[in-house]
Formats: sequence, C-alpha cells, structure tokens
Amino acid sequence: FLIFVYNMASSPADQRPDVAVQVQVLRDDQPVITTAVRKINTEGVADVTRLPYAAEIPMSDLGTGRYVLQVSVIDRVARQSTVRKTHFDVY
Repeated sequence: FLIFVYNMASSPADQRPDVAVQVQVLRDDQPVITTAVRKINTEGVADVTRLPYAAEIPMSDLGTGRYVLQVSVIDRVARQSTVRKTHFDVY
C-alpha cells in the first residue's frame, strides 16, 4: 500500500517534519499484524508538504476472512496523531 501524509509541522531546527507511522492488520477487532513505530524518512524528498510512505503486508500469513488495515501517523513536532482504516477481504 502507499499513503501520503499531509499537514505536518516542521521542526524549527531544520524545517523538516518528524513523522512516524505504525501499521496494524486487525481481524475481529484483534491485531493480527503490528509493525514497530517507524520514522518516515524525509531524506531526498523535495516536497515535504506531502510525505510518501509505502509498505508491504505478507498476505500469505493471513487466512481467509475480512480484515481492517489501520495506519496510525504521529506528528512528533506538533504532538498530534491520526488513524485511518480501510477494510479488505482475503479469499
């Protein structure tokens, strides 16, 4: 999957955002996969007003059923976070 993060605060020190992301896959409201909190790398990103983040989920580890992909984004400069969710099915 690929997401873009918008509206981050910039650090006064270097004018760069400090954003981290955590991904969870849930089934029946229980986590099946949980990643560690990872900082989004801004090195080489010309336009830091929209940060791209991409990751892969090992679908072979998931049994047949309905799941929720939950992505949590933490803006460490602004001390704010947001969560987005989407459903998907494995057949």
